[in-house]
Amino acid sequence: MKKTLSIAALIIAIIACLPLVSGLIAKNRFEALTAELQAKNPNVQIQSQYHLGWLSSTAKLTWGTSAPEAQWPAIQHEVIIHHGPLAFFYDEQGKMHFFFGIAVLDVRLPEFAKSSLFTIDFQKKIFSALVRIPFNLHYAVDVHAALQATINLASKPILNLNLDQLQLTCDFTHDFSRVKGQLLVQNFNVNADSRGYLNIPSIQVEINNHREQRVYLGNETITIPSIDLSIPPMLQFKLQDFNSAFVGLRKKNDVSYQMTLEINNANYDNQSYGPLGFNFQVNNLNFKVLAEIEEKVRVYAKQRATQPENTEDLQNALAEDLKKLLPGLVQNNTEIALKQLDLSVPSGNLHSQGSVRFVQLPTSVDNLSALMQDIELSYHLELSKSLAQSFLVDLIDSNIGIANNNIDPTSILGQLAKLGLLRENSDSYNVDINIKKGAPYVNQQPFNPSILQQLQTVAAPQEVLTPPPAGAIPPATIATPQAAVAAPQAAVTAPQAAVAAPQAAVAAPQAVVGTPAKQ
Repeated sequence: MKKTLSIAALIIAIIACLPLVSGLIAKNRFEALTAELQAKNPNVQIQSQYHLGWLSSTAKLTWGTSAPEAQWPAIQHEVIIHHGPLAFFYDEQGKMHFFFGIAVLDVRLPEFAKSSLFTIDFQKKIFSALVRIPFNLHYAVDVHAALQATINLASKPILNLNLDQLQLTCDFTHDFSRVKGQLLVQNFNVNADSRGYLNIPSIQVEINNHREQRVYLGNETITIPSIDLSIPPMLQFKLQDFNSAFVGLRKKNDVSYQMTLEINNANYDNQSYGPLGFNFQVNNLNFKVLAEIEEKVRVYAKQRATQPENTEDLQNALAEDLKKLLPGLVQNNTEIALKQLDLSVPSGNLHSQGSVRFVQLPTSVDNLSALMQDIELSYHLELSKSLAQSFLVDLIDSNIGIANNNIDPTSILGQLAKLGLLRENSDSYNVDINIKKGAPYVNQQPFNPSILQQLQTVAAPQEVLTPPPAGAIPPATIATPQAAVAAPQAAVTAPQAAVAAPQAAVAAPQAVVGTPAKQ
């Protein structure tokens, strides 16, 4: 009986001491972090305080000096650490919640000290970030924020900030192999009076993704009703109805990715762009090979960080590994498809779609002629006449370096139609490119390499072009890669693009927003 009571007392003592042990661990980690920050920022004064408690501790970190004569204000972070096997925290309504874990961090909005040059006056300030750290290292973050402030430079207001609401809930593992969360931002405004403004009524982001053997799977969506940005006189930009989605799915040994993007309208420099519709898919990649490629890339990134002097050798080694692995990435049913690309710009509009499907496994990605035997390619492009003429003029001007007013784009496009490279309709030009059993076809006619020689005279309107003789051309006669249409070359690089598809989801929205600037 005494032995049982002793064991029970020992267990109770251990449980009672665990909160203090967790607090000591957090204290040591906080002090180590402060020392690391000071070492990386020797020119910034960093001070820290840690008040250890049994169930709860308080840590403070101050950047800079809070002396009144300081030009820039000191920034002070406060973190309340609720530690122990049974942690607790209060939400924004004041309700107490319990959580079984190592620690719960309540991070408050930084305080800014007054300075002689730079000040921030808060009219509204709400910020609380709860970070829960359980024993299984599955983290959770819950952030609530609202802000209204005026930023002053030398006592003169230069910027007004307003954020009605920011709410973030997110669960993730310590290595980010699983992430699930939602972000909601409502009414974010930045106003600099006559110097410009930025208005975003809302942003919604949903993420639910994970990695299997480092292969990205899951889905992400972003919705922004509008963006209104003005920096006179340089920039005036408006965006309406931005929606993007990225999905990665696995079925047994097949992996597929899909990226969609929609923009109703974008107005840049008083010109209207859009609507834009984009849908790109990579279907039925080999999961095992993709996982092996991801591992090779991970090892390369790690080695490059530790051996920067060997970057070139590491790049060559990675290229050789990818060259061996890429043929195994595709399967008999692998497809790389541009399902939709519709775009309207001031000079016209375009519609495009196409796909590359592997009908048999490629043995190499080096031999273009052999690779053409392994694929079926179809591509369709439709350009309004106004856009085709504008594009042709810009293309010729960029090649010769000066604007050539003597060039008649209508005449050149007409001659391209005579050669069979374009189909002219009442208000558009079309082109269809196909590859079947290694032979390229343009507008349903076998492609004749001799057309490439006649293209050199297209820029001279006085030349009269004659179309090549009709008749099928055996695949064996197409020996040179340059004789093929440029579109089949995409089949060589397409598997490489498929590897980068997961990372392309984040950059795509930015690229599209930047599209008007390129026009």
